Amino acid sequence: MSQTDLQLTSGVAGADAFRELLTMLEAVISTNIGSDDPSTTWAGQLVYNSTTSTLKMRNSTNSGWIVLGTFDQAAGTWSPTAAGATFTGQVAVPAAIEDGNAVNLGQMEGRKQAISASGGDTSDLTTSFQNRLSVTFTATGRFVSAAARFAIGCNHDDGCDFLAYLEIYDNTSGANANTGAQFGSSTQNQSGLGYAAPAAGGIAYGNLTIGHSYTIRLWMKKTQNIGPNYAVNMSIWGVCV
Repeated sequence: MSQTDLQLTSGVAGADAFRELLTMLEAVISTNIGSDDPSTTWAGQLVYNSTTSTLKMRNSTNSGWIVLGTFDQAAGTWSPTAAGATFTGQVAVPAAIEDGNAVNLGQMEGRKQAISASGGDTSDLTTSFQNRLSVTFTATGRFVSAAARFAIGCNHDDGCDFLAYLEIYDNTSGANANTGAQFGSSTQNQSGLGYAAPAAGGIAYGNLTIGHSYTIRLWMKKTQNIGPNYAVNMSIWGVCV
């Protein structure tokens, strides 16, 4: 048991005070674990009751306990609030997936939509990022994940590096929703170079506004002003749920 009143004994000093401080530290580190509640309590104090396997917090007025969860030490699991606890408030369920008093999972599955595009602008790349391929969709869910792939066509002997990234743009609000990490492809100098190695990258966003129109854009550039270097086999594919 690691519990204490978290107060130094009046008049204690030196080694005795140090020992009391160590006891207090042990209690705090162990979440004041004990088979019963501590006799002295503090507002906001956390206590683990080893008899009931519950983690509790003292309320802000230090007048009662709030049960945060119950632990199964043998199974290594945790469940919020104690057994038999009640929930107050309202749970908002979107009308599109509401079926009486229950959530229709089949309708949730129906919200999933595939997103794809191919082709795009295959002209010579520039040293500034340009939008080379895009796909527009109307959000039926809150989450979208997408990936893009391309290769670089070359008809010269000079190597070059190519960079790209994906962007999710909210057309309805007129603002960028998310920008993915840059990815790219690189080639070495060699005679008769035809294609650079293909490259692929991705993006995800979990805060879509249902009903808004979004565009996923593939932006690309070359890092050296040599060429021509042109993007080929460009594609974007993903899913909104």
